[in-house]
Amino acid sequence: MNNRFKNTLIGAGGVLVAGFVLSILTPMPMMGMHHGLTRFFLLITMIALAIFIVTLPFYLIARHQNRQQPATPDLTDKLNHKLLDHYQKAGLSDSDIVFFRKTMASAEQQIRKLNHNIETTPKLKAIDLNLDMVKVSKSMFAAIVKEPQRLSEASDFLYRHLPTLVNLTDRYIEISHHEVKTTDTWEVLAKSLEVIKNLGTQIREDYATFVADDLDEMHQEMSAAQDSFSTAQKDALKMNEALQKVRDSYEKDKENH
Repeated sequence: MNNRFKNTLIGAGGVLVAGFVLSILTPMPMMGMHHGLTRFFLLITMIALAIFIVTLPFYLIARHQNRQQPATPDLTDKLNHKLLDHYQKAGLSDSDIVFFRKTMASAEQQIRKLNHNIETTPKLKAIDLNLDMVKVSKSMFAAIVKEPQRLSEASDFLYRHLPTLVNLTDRYIEISHHEVKTTDTWEVLAKSLEVIKNLGTQIREDYATFVADDLDEMHQEMSAAQDSFSTAQKDALKMNEALQKVRDSYEKDKENH
């Protein structure tokens, strides 16, 4: 739209300049002889002037609005090279990276909100002492960032369980601040706490499921380490027995001499 106004202004300005130049260069005799042509040029010039005057305000307004509108930021520009390299090695395209960062930014805000709600509400804090909802959510967040290509596997946590938990704690705090509470109000608050507990448990399960492969790998490494330790321990026992035999033999020879 801005370019259209600009082109119109340029065209109208050109006609105005041409009409002005022709009016200057046209000799007086010719003006008398070709009065109709002169009137034609005058009419065209007046039309161009009208178009110029009408279009100019719209062009200025459009230009001002374009200056006020910030350019859409490229979320990949602010990434440090190390993190960008991490995402690219995980197989993410530029559009995937933008989507991933937006999703995780939203999750980060929700975790902060959850932490705030828990820290400012004693009953929610009591639940969190047993379930570590904030700690588990942060661990889940870190696990997803570590393996961004598995974002879809965390969809229940990101799009269902975490948002619902945050929304429910918001509602609980809002209702708990009501000055007048009826029996129904207390029942709703009690049920809300139960649902919050269930969601906290669900988030723990989300995390356990997501890192299950890591846990299996850790168990395998621990098992291998234990096997290696057992082998080393057996070798040490055998060596100790051999050393003991050498010592006994030495002591026996010493007594004989």
